[in-house]
Amino acid sequence: MTRNIVVVGTGGHARELLDVIEAMNVEEPGLFHMLGFLDDALERHGRLVRGHAVLGSVEWLETRRHDPPWFVVGIGSPAARRLTAARAEQFGARPATLVHPSAVIAHNVRIGEGSVVTANATLTCDITLGVQVHVNIAATISHDCIVGDYALLGPGSHLAGNVRVGAGCDVGIGAVVIQGLEVGEWSIVGAGTVVVQSVPANVTVVGAPARVVKTRPAGWHLTSN
Repeated sequence: MTRNIVVVGTGGHARELLDVIEAMNVEEPGLFHMLGFLDDALERHGRLVRGHAVLGSVEWLETRRHDPPWFVVGIGSPAARRLTAARAEQFGARPATLVHPSAVIAHNVRIGEGSVVTANATLTCDITLGVQVHVNIAATISHDCIVGDYALLGPGSHLAGNVRVGAGCDVGIGAVVIQGLEVGEWSIVGAGTVVVQSVPANVTVVGAPARVVKTRPAGWHLTSN
């Protein structure tokens, strides 16, 4: 059965998610019907993005309460993605889970609703992704990892075995977390960072080895977008 779907956002990340939808439709023709994009920026309403209309803001979903579409949030920021997904769901829209056909998904991988695994990502065995997790191109996740809700794994990032990534973490492009460590919730791991010790919650770490360069108060993400 074909699923009507909208992509929330119109930037590069959103267009990459359209690539995933299109690739899944090649693999399974008719799986999704792309209704269009949603974006809060009024100046983008009515424009075309990759041949699909920007239908309106997230509140456009109110017009579809009788036949709610599926949605996927094309926003990189975990904090903004959390808020946006909650807005979409209040109108009855359903979070779609996307996995690019080129991704390698091994044994006993649990993927939460609304999560996205993009092209050439590799997930080995006994892995759990929470809801609204985004695994970007060519990222790798090794055995027994747990990735919390809304987390973002940047392109080419690597989690070794038995790593715990807390809710809302943003692991930057090319970052590496060695085995058995924990990255606390709502922390940011900068691009190219090498994590060799566990990272506390609500901090930013950069460098090789990683060092804390910024600390935020608990709950900072609740007002950040």
